[in-house]
Amino acid sequence: MLTEGLAELVPPGVQRYFRAPIRSTTVSVSRVPGTVSSPTSRLVWREGMCGHLQFRSGRCPTRAGEVAVSVADTRNYGWRTGSAVTMEERVGDPAAVKAHPAPRARLRVVGVYTVVPGDYWYGAGPTGQSGTAAQNTRQPLIDDWLTPRSTLAGTAAVGWLDPAEEVDLRLNRAVVARSSASDLRCRGSASGPHHPRTRWGR
Repeated sequence: MLTEGLAELVPPGVQRYFRAPIRSTTVSVSRVPGTVSSPTSRLVWREGMCGHLQFRSGRCPTRAGEVAVSVADTRNYGWRTGSAVTMEERVGDPAAVKAHPAPRARLRVVGVYTVVPGDYWYGAGPTGQSGTAAQNTRQPLIDDWLTPRSTLAGTAAVGWLDPAEEVDLRLNRAVVARSSASDLRCRGSASGPHHPRTRWGR
């Protein structure tokens, strides 16, 4: 299901308690050749992301195949604006890889970013992983590589096998404050005061 349809899964009686949905698409990738020592990351498109980033160099990616990397990634891996890196999708289902070889994409770094703090990131920003290792595989980790949606979906995409589509819904506190406790209870616990945001996805 595409992100456009995910927001429609929210019951109509609940929708007014939330601000406009923020859609995102994510693909897990590793640097080619995709061995246990290859750095691993996520390609991420998040709706409106360019307005919540600052750039040490370059710009926000806008065309298919363009990415922005974190400041920490430039220190840990040596990538800079203008670097070109080939990434391969990490697919958890061996049968899927057997039927279709893992897609690869040649990506060009067009910006080096830092994050503007705020609830836009749903408490899980794109940085903080670079230079660490995955607990299960010990593969080196990279911060999220931010990219336009056209890299991950549409005619310019390489045919990713397992993209994750999500929609984040942030609680509209002003509307909730005007609502009675009974109104909130009848619409389910996910819209209660202890759930400032609800994530709907597959």
